[in-house]
Order: sequence, then C-alpha cells, then structure tokens
Amino acid sequence: MQEDPNTLIIDVRDSADGRLGDRIPGAINVPYGNLLFAADNETPQEWRNPRLEDRSRPIVTHCVVGPLGAIAPKTLQDMGFANVSYAVLPALPHPF
Repeated sequence: MQEDPNTLIIDVRDSADGRLGDRIPGAINVPYGNLLFAADNETPQEWRNPRLEDRSRPIVTHCVVGPLGAIAPKTLQDMGFANVSYAVLPALPHPF
C-alpha cells in the first residue's frame, strides 16, 4: 500500500469487540453501523465524523475477519466517496 499522509484507515468493527488491539496502526474506529450517519453530510452535525467530510480523501476500511471491511467501501462509495478500498490483515489493500 502506497503511503499517502491523507489516507484515513477505518476499523469498522464494533467498539465492543474485545480484539480492537489488532487494529492497523493509525486507524480510527468507526463501527460499520455508525458509518451510515457519521459519513452522511445530511445528518445533524453532532452525529457526523469530521474526518469523513472530504469525499475525495483516500479511505481504507478493515476488520479482522474481512466482511465488514469489504462491504464498508461499497457503502461509502454509494454515499459519494471516490477513493475507497479495504484491507485484509496484514494491511493489503483491495480496490473496490
């Protein structure tokens, strides 16, 4: 994976998952269910994640098992994000 300092890595696992310690370094945790409002510019401001405002920002999603990390780029792409992919540990990106 080429390093772009603007790339946002999102761990889409539920924060209650006890294995969040195996997160990719620098990743933020936004559970998949929260993406639906955290990345939506039409929801109230206090529900949004400001790191998800730039629709052109490179984003890589991941979860340890893979399914949520793989479906999250589709969700973000449907919301207008242009540069999304997912990673399967050990951080190998797969373009969506």
